[in-house]
Amino acid sequence: MDIVISAVVSELVSRFISFLSKKYTSKACLKENIESLQHLLLRVHTVIEEAEGRYIENSRMLVQLKTLKEAMYRGIRSSYSSILHFSEDDIDKIDQRKFKRVRTLAIIEFVSDVTHKEWHKFYSLVACTGKGSKVIIISRSEKHARLGTVNPIRIHSFSQEEYSYLFKVLAFGSTNPMDHPQLALIGKELATMFQGSLIMLNVYASVLRNNQNVRFWSRTLELFRVIMQNNLATFGEHPKTLLERHGAAVDITGFTLSSQSGTLFRLVLQTTEKNAYKGDLPTMSFGDIIAGSTILPKKFQLVWKSRLPPYNVICANCTAEMPEHPALPRKKRQKSCNLPA
Repeated sequence: MDIVISAVVSELVSRFISFLSKKYTSKACLKENIESLQHLLLRVHTVIEEAEGRYIENSRMLVQLKTLKEAMYRGIRSSYSSILHFSEDDIDKIDQRKFKRVRTLAIIEFVSDVTHKEWHKFYSLVACTGKGSKVIIISRSEKHARLGTVNPIRIHSFSQEEYSYLFKVLAFGSTNPMDHPQLALIGKELATMFQGSLIMLNVYASVLRNNQNVRFWSRTLELFRVIMQNNLATFGEHPKTLLERHGAAVDITGFTLSSQSGTLFRLVLQTTEKNAYKGDLPTMSFGDIIAGSTILPKKFQLVWKSRLPPYNVICANCTAEMPEHPALPRKKRQKSCNLPA
């Protein structure tokens, strides 16, 4: 597989460089050249994403991939003297010295809402940068569309076919799924039950990739089915819906050992960095609990780090709770009635 990707990368790099040289030496068919360049860049981007989702050991191919990535991003970088990236955690503690009087591209990600005061302060800093500066707002919430000056671009969910393919690529890596038909069937069923959740896709694919055996995958499928049914019974919602809701708890009791029966475990995803990595709590990886073979502490943090740039960290606080047993209804006393003779 490395050889195939290496050949494709080599071909795209050479064609990309050749195309750029022709583009600037001849202006006869400018429109056609631009369209061809757009199609070529799309192919480049596809190959890069495909390659980054695999473990590549070929050093020559890694160099070629690096060259291809640099060429892909060079056009954007050359358009701006400064590119800044912020999360919503940074908005109230931004270093003003980062904003210089040059053309700047500022990218900010929001998870929860932002106050008018916080946004006004941030926008005032951007307004002091050079002519042609732009701000890109990334958010899952429609309410942040009000902050933009142009119509928002909505990225729609993957189709089930696209989602299943992405899960298969990430879970199998360079392994051919056709050589493991049982794993392929289990993976397809998991991808269907995840209902398009990118968090579940990335976390589960990472763990399954390192344990490619039927017994482990079957156990993983069985436990997720239990988790899904428990949340539907307790909260009336799929775990995907709960994970995407800020501050919502997810029941992960299904991951516990039978010796911990009678204890409920709740997970709350930390969508910002403010509460991440509390030093007083033990940390566990998702791989530690996914097979349901580990005794879970009363309180702990579940941490997972992405393999792909920008290497985001997913962190969740997990807490044990004792179930609340409803009080048994008292039996009503039967009133004695004296029937008339």
